[in-house]
Amino acid sequence: MSVYVICNSEMPLYRLPEGAKVIWLNSEKAPKSDEFEIIHGYDFCDNPEHVHNYLAGSLGAYVILQLLLEEGEKVPEKTTIWQYRKFVSQTKFGEPTKNYPGMYSVNKGNEVAPVVSDTSDFFFPSLLNLGSIINHYSSVHHLEDFYKYLICTLETGVLNPKGTLQFSNFKFLIPGGIELGTFKTDWWKVAAEKVFRCNLAFVDQFKVKAPDNPVQKRAVAFCSERLGSYFLLMHLSNTNKGNIPMSFMGTMHTVSEGDIYLPGR
Repeated sequence: MSVYVICNSEMPLYRLPEGAKVIWLNSEKAPKSDEFEIIHGYDFCDNPEHVHNYLAGSLGAYVILQLLLEEGEKVPEKTTIWQYRKFVSQTKFGEPTKNYPGMYSVNKGNEVAPVVSDTSDFFFPSLLNLGSIINHYSSVHHLEDFYKYLICTLETGVLNPKGTLQFSNFKFLIPGGIELGTFKTDWWKVAAEKVFRCNLAFVDQFKVKAPDNPVQKRAVAFCSERLGSYFLLMHLSNTNKGNIPMSFMGTMHTVSEGDIYLPGR
C-alpha cells in the first residue's frame, strides 16, 4: 500500500505511518526531513500556483494520480490519502468536534500516531446525510459555482444530463470524497481521472464567484469532494447490492487548537 499526505504550507501535524510520502504544494521548498520522502507537487502541472489557487488541497490528489499513472502496472493494490491535519482511523483520538458531525478533534499539542487501516479495499469517513448535494452546497457556498461545475461534468462527458440530475440530488456525502481515506488503486485512478477532468475544465473556463474569500475561492475543491463521493458511493452501492459495509467506514480526525472545526485556508 502507498500512503500519501497532502500538505499546503505546513508539514503533517501527526506522526506519519512508516513509508508515507508527503505531497508538498508550495513554491517554497519544503523543510528537510529524514523521516519521510517529500514530493514537490508543483513539478507536476503547468502554472501550478494558479491551479492550486482553484483546487487547494485537491491539487495534491491530482499529483498522486500522475504518480500512479507513471508507475503503470507496478502500482500497489491500495492507496491511502491523508492531509496535513486530517486522517481517518478505526481508533478514535481526542474529542468530538462541536460543529462537524462525525469528526473528532485532536489538540495540536498532543502527539498522535494513527495507523492505516488495511482490512478492506476501501476505508473512508462515515457518511453524512445532507438531504441533497445541491441544496446543502447552496447553504454554505455559492450556488453559481456548483452550476459552473455541472457544466464541466457535461462538457467533458463525465456525466450525462440524467447523471447531473442524480448527482445534484444525491443525499449522501463522504467527507473528503476520494481525497481522504484508503481506496482500491485501480478503481481510484479511473474515478480520479474523471474528477480532475472536470476540475481542470473549470480552471480553464470559469472564475469562482468569490475569488478573494479564503474559503469560497476553493469552490472547485468543494465540488470535487462531492463528485468523488458520488462516484465512490455509486460504485460501492452497485457492488454491494445497495448495502455499504460498515467496516468500510472509520472516524475522520482533524488536528486543531480546539474542539471547533475551522476550514483550512
